[in-house]
Order: sequence, then C-alpha cells, then structure tokens
Amino acid sequence: MAVEVTVAGAPPELFSEYVEYKRNLGYVYPNSRVYLVKRLSRFLAGRAADERVLTREAAEAFARPCDGESSGSAAGRRGVARQFALFLRWKGIDAWVLPEHGGPRQPSSFAPRIITADEMARVIACADARPASRCGPQTQPVYAMLVRLLWCCGLRIGEALSLRVGDVSLAEAIVTVRKAKHNRARLVPMSESLAAHAQRYAVAVGLVPEDPAAWFFPSPRGGGYNPGSATAHIQGRCSKRALPRPPAAPLAPMTYAIPMRWPAWRRCRPMGWTFTRRCLCWRPTWDTRTSPRRSTTCASTRLPGRPSSRPWRAPTRASSRTGRCEMATTRPFADMLAQFLIVYLPVTRACSRHTVSAYRDAFTLFLRFMDQRQATPPDKVSFADFTASNVAAFLGWLHTDRQSSAATTNQRLAALKSFFRYVQTEAPEQIAQARQVLTVQAAQAPEPAIGYLPVEAVALLLEYAKRRGLRDLALLTTLYDTGARVQEVCDLSTGDLHLGKPASATLTGKGRKTRVVPLTPQAAVIVAQYVRTLPHDRSGPVFANRTGQRLGRAGATYVLARCAQAAHSERPELVPAKVSPHVLRHSKAMHLLENGVNLIYIRDILGHASVVTTEVYAKANPEMKRKAIETAAVKTLGPSRYDEISRRDLLTWLRQAI
Repeated sequence: MAVEVTVAGAPPELFSEYVEYKRNLGYVYPNSRVYLVKRLSRFLAGRAADERVLTREAAEAFARPCDGESSGSAAGRRGVARQFALFLRWKGIDAWVLPEHGGPRQPSSFAPRIITADEMARVIACADARPASRCGPQTQPVYAMLVRLLWCCGLRIGEALSLRVGDVSLAEAIVTVRKAKHNRARLVPMSESLAAHAQRYAVAVGLVPEDPAAWFFPSPRGGGYNPGSATAHIQGRCSKRALPRPPAAPLAPMTYAIPMRWPAWRRCRPMGWTFTRRCLCWRPTWDTRTSPRRSTTCASTRLPGRPSSRPWRAPTRASSRTGRCEMATTRPFADMLAQFLIVYLPVTRACSRHTVSAYRDAFTLFLRFMDQRQATPPDKVSFADFTASNVAAFLGWLHTDRQSSAATTNQRLAALKSFFRYVQTEAPEQIAQARQVLTVQAAQAPEPAIGYLPVEAVALLLEYAKRRGLRDLALLTTLYDTGARVQEVCDLSTGDLHLGKPASATLTGKGRKTRVVPLTPQAAVIVAQYVRTLPHDRSGPVFANRTGQRLGRAGATYVLARCAQAAHSERPELVPAKVSPHVLRHSKAMHLLENGVNLIYIRDILGHASVVTTEVYAKANPEMKRKAIETAAVKTLGPSRYDEISRRDLLTWLRQAI
C-alpha cells in the first residue's frame, strides 16, 4: 500500500518512495517513523528552495535537539534525516549525510523496573476494576486482557496490539506473533488461566473465528489501538494506582513468569513438534523437528497440527537450511576476523604473540580509520568496506595523520593482505572482494644507510652505563656482545645463561628459532657479577624493572637513550644524540666484519635465516670499500711517478699560476 506524503514545497514523491523503499527492504517502518518522515517533509517545505533536496544546514537544523526534548527523540529525527539522505544519494541526488555518531549521546545505562508477582496482581486488579469508557463498553475487557497478555506471554506492546483474531488459537492456547522486530514471527504458548480468560474475553468483546482478519483488540473507533495511547493508559490508570511509581516501560518481557501448560506441549510433541527453551526466564518458542537449535524465528509460523492436516509440506533438512537468512550462510567480517586472530594465527600457524599483536593493531587502526573518516562504526564494518580506494585512503591516513613511515604502512598493508589470503580459502564467495585488497601496491620505502657506532663510541656508552648501575651495564654489554635484538635480550631468563667456560647465552628470536651465542670473557665477568644479585630462579627474568616484572623494549630503549645523551654531551662528534638498541646490533656486525670474521659466522650470531641478509653489512662498510678500491687502483694504475714532495710542489705551482 502506497504511503501518501503530500506537503507543498518539498518533493512529496521522494518521501513516499522512501517509505516504500524501506518497507520493501523488510523493515516494519511503523507509523511513528512515517510521522518523522512527514515532519522532515514539512520542515524542508518551509525552507528556501535549493538545488539540493537536503543541504547540510537543513539536515543539521532538523536534527538539532530542542529544549526539553529527550535524547531518544532527537536521535530518532537524526536517524530519519541520515537514512533519507542515504536514500537520495542512492538515487543519484546530492544530499548531505549526517555522521552516525554526531548526535547527543544517549544514556548507556538502563535499569529495568522488575515488578513482583504481588505488584502485578495489584496491576491486574486495577485493570479489572477499570470502569467502562464513554467511547464504548469494550475498553474495560480490552485493557484487562492486554495487561494479562503482556505479562504472561512477554509480548511487546506493539506486538500485542497488532494481533488479529486468526493469530490467537484458543483451542491450542498458542499466540502467533507476526508484527515483531525485524519481521521475525514466533509462536508463544499461553497458560491455562490465560487461555480461559482469553475465551471469556472473546465472548465479551464479540470476536468470531469466522473473521480471522479482525483485530484481537478492536478499538471503539474502528481499527486497532495506538501503542502510545495504550502505554500511557496502562502507566497512568493501572500502574500508578497499583505501584508506588510507574515502570519505565509497559510490562516488558523482563517481568515474564508463567506456569506452563505442559499437557498441551506433550500432546504436540508426538505430532512432530518440539520447543526450544533458552533459559529459565525466557519464553519457550515453537520450532520444527529438523531444526531444534534454531532461534525464535521459526521455519514456519503456522499453527501446529497433525502432519496430514497441514496444507504445507513438512520441511526437510535441506529446505530448512535454505530458509535461513543470508547472514547465516555468509560468514560476516567480524566472525572471520576473530577466527583469523584467535585460531588461525596462534594455533594453525603457531605465530608468536608479537605477530598476533601486530596483525591485531593493523585492524584496530583500520577500524579507527573507518570510524573517523568514513563515519562507519566498528560494528558496522563489513567485507564491502574493504575496497581498493578505502585501503589506499587508509594508508594515506596512516602517513599523514599518524606520521607513519613507509615501512610501517607497508606492514599494515601486509597484515590486511594476509587476512584476505586466509579469507579466500575459508570464504570463496569473498574472492572478488579480496582481490581488491591484494591488488593494492605497497609503498616504495626508502633504504637508509645502516647506522653503526665505532668501537670508541661503544666503549663510551658502556662507561656511562657503569655509572648508572650494574644492571644497566650488564644490559648494554649483553646487547652489544651478543648482537641480539632488544626483545631477545628482554626475554632472557636466568636459565638461558651459561657463565662457565666457555660462556654463552641461549637466545630465542624471530620465528621462535633458538640459537646459542658465545660471550666474550669480559662480558661474561660483567654478566656473572650481575646474576649473583638476582634470586635463584632459573625461570626468572635476567633484566627486570623496578616492579620486579620483565623489562620491556621501551625500558631497554630508555636506558640506552639516557646513556647516549650523556655520551653525546661529552663527545658529540663521536656519539649521535639518538641511539636505538638495534644500532648496537649493527655495530657488533660491522666490528666483526672489519676484523675479518666470515659472513657465515656473523649470520649465525645475528640469527639471520640466510647469508643474503647478512651481506648488507659487507655492502655498507665504507672501510672495506675503501680498501677494495685502493687495492684495485694499485693493480690497474700502477704506482705514481710523483713522490709526496713533487705533488706538493705541483699543487703550489697550480695555485700560483691560476
């Protein structure tokens, strides 16, 4: 049925089409929402004509909270303006879309009013004692039955008032709820006392089974009751008289308590029907035999009966599956991401917790980007949001807003690509979406020269570390002498150190690979002196912070930074102002290479998977390059004809002549 929204000045066909569009998508879209659409139409009709139907000023003015208005009412108007703008954009009309979280924050805490059985008995007594209205004598039995149905069956007020005569089976004592949220129908049983009262109510009001389309709660003016008017009546005339203060909502499903009509259930079970009970306080719902674990949305909402008397075919296992919603067959993004981070990486791939944390941080940043830039909250992000343009914008956001380097952005992109390679194997229907992410090219990261310190600079750092204490001296000595990564040193336990002759340390690095690195005698003496001050616990950390916990990467970096600042103030030409723990690792490799140690041994000490990675130190060592160039020059050019005195005389003559 078409909805007429006729307001002079604004395009009424767009509003009518919008309401039909929402209802065709499966939304209930009740009269309360249609009323907000009409308000928006009247609001736009009173504004000046513009080339756009919904401008930014108009949308913000319509959604602006009024004085004394609740946050829920303001949020309702804001939601209608936002959804209508999205509908206009879908039709190709320029419109301003309000941000989803730009409105006033609604109260997040909700304390429901749970009334006792005695209080509910007083409410029912007030409803029974209500005098007949001047509108008609049937209002008294209507509210008496409505209060009982809300409490005993746990229905919402809108669900109860939308019931038809055919939806209430007095013989089987079952209520078929059709106008529920998200158009989900369900079957709800009635107790014996409620079924008996419903039969008396049908006689008093004059309901006839021959007219199944008639309203179960008929209004004296024709049609059904308005949920708002019924709510105000129950709270004002029934609840206020029976209770000290009215409940926050009309007798909601939280007050549900009903003695079940178990004989009726037993009679239905042999006929091929069963029920599902979620918990002791939740109403049981009918379900089919083939889907005992289904939700309150049943495969069929018809009344139960013998298989031979049912006009529809009994659902098979295959047909019950096809009747499920699309979300049940297509795995959502949130489920796939949780499976990737919780099961696939740590269990299937046996990745370390640091790898899992890096992948988790990449998706945390992407969700934050979608919330800030695309106005999409994290719970609304789906596979459709992972487009090539969104991923490219995400990488640009990391570079501009978060000042991330090209290497960092490439690492975030690698995490997204790894996830979508996993998605291709687990959800083939998302292959086309995954290819959009996999085709994004990584940024060309600059390759800076390897920074390292000369031997004199390392000795000066250790001298200032000695002044800070034995722990800091042992920490920097271990970092340099083993050439280890900072996390490998932080993960050292007392049992990983062998301080006898020959001394060594067992390190666990990338990929959980373990290697044994020898310690020089000087380093072994310093580490042994420090270990004697530690508790005798082989599983305890070697380097701990002030709270006794294992020292982290930030703590080790802080210790080195303080020593570097002090050394830089004394010798700025020798020690740079900023020194990271990885610089000590590079320095160790360079010093070994300058002393003629083979690259194979350096690879084993550093824990590289291939010697190709270690070759970067041979390429970056300027001293070795200089010696190679001089050796090649002697062999190619031969010795010079001029000695040192002749060269000086020649340079003097050139300066004077030119």
